[in-house]
Parts: sequence; C-alpha cells; structure tokens
Amino acid sequence: MNAACLCGDVRIAISGKVGPLVYCHCRRCQKASGTAFSANVDVRRTYWTFVAGEALVRELPSMPGVFRAFCLRCGSPLYSRRDTNPDVLRLRLGLLEADPERRSLAQCWVRSKAPWFDLTDDLPQYSEGPEGPKETGSRQYGEPGTREPMLRGSCLCGTVRYEVRGTPLGMYYCHCGTCQKASGSSFATNIIVAATDLAVVSGRKQLTGYESSPHKRRYFCSGCGSPIYSHAEKTRDVVSVRCGTLDDDPGLRPTEHIFVASKTPWYQITDDLPQRPAGFV
Repeated sequence: MNAACLCGDVRIAISGKVGPLVYCHCRRCQKASGTAFSANVDVRRTYWTFVAGEALVRELPSMPGVFRAFCLRCGSPLYSRRDTNPDVLRLRLGLLEADPERRSLAQCWVRSKAPWFDLTDDLPQYSEGPEGPKETGSRQYGEPGTREPMLRGSCLCGTVRYEVRGTPLGMYYCHCGTCQKASGSSFATNIIVAATDLAVVSGRKQLTGYESSPHKRRYFCSGCGSPIYSHAEKTRDVVSVRCGTLDDDPGLRPTEHIFVASKTPWYQITDDLPQRPAGFV
C-alpha cells in the first residue's frame, strides 16, 4: 500500500496491515488538517518506508512528547508520533492511494467538535480518547447562530493569524482527491469569502503557496503546515478559507457536498445535504 503528499514528492510504502481507523475532533487536529477532524491509522515503523522525499518532512512538537509531520513543499499533513509509543507512526489517511480496508471505529474528542459539523452517524462518540467516557446521543449544534462582525482564525503554531472582515458567502464540504491530500483527512471544509475581506494580520512571511492545479494556489503555514486558504485565478474575487483554522463560529453551516464522485471509501456521508458528483459548475 502506498501513500503520498499533495505534491507527490514525499512517498511512503506500507508493507503490512494498518491499525484501527479513528476520527479525532481535537482542536489541534482541526488546525493541522483545516477541516472538521483528522482521519488516522496506526502503522508500525517496521512496515513504514520512505520511498522518496524524507528530506522534505518537517516535524514539530504540538504538545509535550507529541510530534506532527508535514511536507515542506505542499503542506500536506503526513503523520504524528508519540515518544510514549516509539514503534508506531499515526498516518493521515487522506494520503493513501488505495482503500485501506478499514472503517472508522469511533469519533474521538467530540467535546472539541467544530460548531459547524454535526455528527449524524452511528459511531461511538468519546469526549476525549477511546479510553475515556462515551458520549450519549448525537452532538448537533442545530441552526446557525449569530456570528461576530469579524471572524478570526489561526494556524496550529499560532504564527499565522487572519481576520475575515466581511460576511462569508457560503460554506461547503469538498471531497476531491486534492483536498484529501491537502488536509490528510476525508474532505475539506471551506468558507467562501471575498478576497478583499481576508486580512492576514500576522505571520504573512510564514505563508507558503503551492500551485496544486494550474493557476490555483493553496497557502499553508511553513512553520506547522496548517492549511489556511486557497485562491484561484478563475475565481480571483473570492478565496476559500479552511474552516478548521477558524477561532470563531462563522454563524453559517455547510450547504452541500461537492466532488462526491471522488469520496474516500472509508467515509460515509450520513447527513441530508445535497451532493454534487463534481464541482459547482
């Protein structure tokens, strides 16, 4: 089984079975992926080989004894590791190029769940990790509330900070393969805002742009890998901001899923939102 980052320069071969699949809703995983949750599987180091690009891998400590890795060229989250479990790397599932034949066993850290994402499946829910207490019932935030006049957001390391100074134009889930690679997760969650309404208030020099398709660049923090936004020449008047990096409730909720023809095999859509097989147009 093979895995690769968005730019394809970091490539990994996995020679054995991967561990259980879980979704993590902690704030660090939201920041690192830019979306609602991370999708992870444990891989024994003895099964893991860097085929190419190991020099492009950057690790940073996200908390004592825990390290997260990303590609310096494109920003793709790659894996995390713990000093307490040195024989295992926790792979970001969106990098896989084949079905791992695993399906999620649980939703973890749901006490930190994003306000714009509802849990509508039947998976067990845990307030923290799977060793902690279970939640009862589904956690939904219901109708959108009142939003602040200005939205704030930041990357995982806190260097890049931004403000959305106008009303967002929409919110959606994108299941395209590029967004899977860029987030390391099952899908991206974006708000569309006018380009003139997005202001990077600190850390602009830390932003790196990667051209993921012709005339479209995805911007991420070069210090921690957090995806911040994307901007395309075709739609130059708007940008798509990654919702996992928001520090405020945007006051709106996703209205549809796009590119569901590319949806990952391990994630099942269980909400009632409209689904488009491709993009908006």
